[in-house]
Amino acid sequence: MKKFIVFLVALMCIGVIFFGYKYWGNIEAAAEKEGRLAIEKINKKERIEKELLIDRLNPETNQTQSFIDFLRYRFLTKNKAVISIIGGNIGASTGASTLSNTWTEQLFEKLQADSEELEALQIVNYSSEGYSTSDLLNGGKIDLVIKDQPDLVILGSSLINNYSQSISLEQTTSNLKNIMSKLQTGLPNSKIVIMSPYPIGNSKNKNSLGLSYFDYLNHSSKLFSQNKWDSIDVFKEIENQLTDRNILLVDILANDYIHLNDKGNILLYEVVYKYLNHLR
Repeated sequence: MKKFIVFLVALMCIGVIFFGYKYWGNIEAAAEKEGRLAIEKINKKERIEKELLIDRLNPETNQTQSFIDFLRYRFLTKNKAVISIIGGNIGASTGASTLSNTWTEQLFEKLQADSEELEALQIVNYSSEGYSTSDLLNGGKIDLVIKDQPDLVILGSSLINNYSQSISLEQTTSNLKNIMSKLQTGLPNSKIVIMSPYPIGNSKNKNSLGLSYFDYLNHSSKLFSQNKWDSIDVFKEIENQLTDRNILLVDILANDYIHLNDKGNILLYEVVYKYLNHLR
């Protein structure tokens, strides 16, 4: 009798364990299924939100969008966004004390921080100190930019070097037209923005052609306008900032009175960012 009772108790224990295991197994399976459904629901919601954002940022239906929103759109549709910078002194940022103090690096960090879509943004800088428009046209760097197929090109007009190297206004015009033509032809789906140079010291002095720095500025301003190029009037914007903040020109220039120092790079970064962020 005792053996039978022991057997019966053991059998009951096994039954309890079996049915308990099955019960908790069913609960675990149900929880796992519920978890999968929740994840699928979240993924579906994210896909819908992404599709709506892509539709909202589509440049074909939103032609006044900012350049930053255009970059966000390109990332959402290509899984990457690339800015190429090309030019002379303005892009090279020789007067900055460190890489992190250059306007290009500050712009890069700001754009990454601003938007989740731009966290993987790339900026490739092909600028070279001392490059004139002739150097840009003939130095092979435009071909490198085109090969990269960037989404946005920021082109420094190199007028500081054209002025200091006494390249004629006619040659300057021809070079800039050819540079823009090469970029527009090689990058039909990209945005191209050309920048005027910034203020420098001794800008009223004449070069060997009898031309002042202002002659190059005024000539190029008309050229940009006539051709309806997207352009940033860096000179005017920085002069406005100097006035508004009660800063002297010498305070933003290096000792050679040509290159921008750290403070000047901050101003330039702010000017470029403001332009890229505004509705066109």
